[in-house]
Amino acid sequence: MYSTEELKLSVDDPTKDTLDVGTLDALKLEVDRCMMFSGFERGASLDGDKVKAIEHKEGEGSAKKIEEKLKEIGHPVNLFEFKYHEWYPLGYAGAILLTATHLFSWTTEDIEELGAIGLKNSFFKSIIFRFASMGGIYKAGPSAWKKVYDAGELVGVELSEEERFLTMDLCDYRNHLAAEYYHKGYFEKMVALGSGSEEAHMEILQSIHRGDDRYRYKFTW
Repeated sequence: MYSTEELKLSVDDPTKDTLDVGTLDALKLEVDRCMMFSGFERGASLDGDKVKAIEHKEGEGSAKKIEEKLKEIGHPVNLFEFKYHEWYPLGYAGAILLTATHLFSWTTEDIEELGAIGLKNSFFKSIIFRFASMGGIYKAGPSAWKKVYDAGELVGVELSEEERFLTMDLCDYRNHLAAEYYHKGYFEKMVALGSGSEEAHMEILQSIHRGDDRYRYKFTW
């Protein structure tokens, strides 16, 4: 296992993130790394977008299994007491997603599916869809992000409703690779609802997990 200093160095390198958490030791290492991330996320997002979505996908009791496994590896987190407006460590989301991947043998497609399910209960969605169009998402997205996360900045880069694409950057945001796949499913579903198109797709043009200095997303519909 890593020493504390080695763990910190690995956290500073997003290309070292892995979803290969089949063993308990591998899960513990990745969750330990998540818990060193700086920043916070609203309880509303963790509860509605993550915990309730997992119960929807894997059935009643599935979140309790995640809670018990997190406690087993030294990270006791009560998944049923997140307060709507309170802030919680950013690493909780990655820890939850990774533990679900460990317990339920999830693939990246499962994590993306969870993101799409999570949007249905999302605080973020309720803000953005006051402006129910792609132009509304482009304009409201950055401020909505700040209501859910205190880390990172979502920036509109380019919108063409005529050519049916939207490009946005997510800067200064360090989360686990698992969260990248979650956001892909989440944002892709958002664009599908905002555009009214079943052909909505999100392409990750840049990613900190590939060595880039930001995430860049291109949405088409």
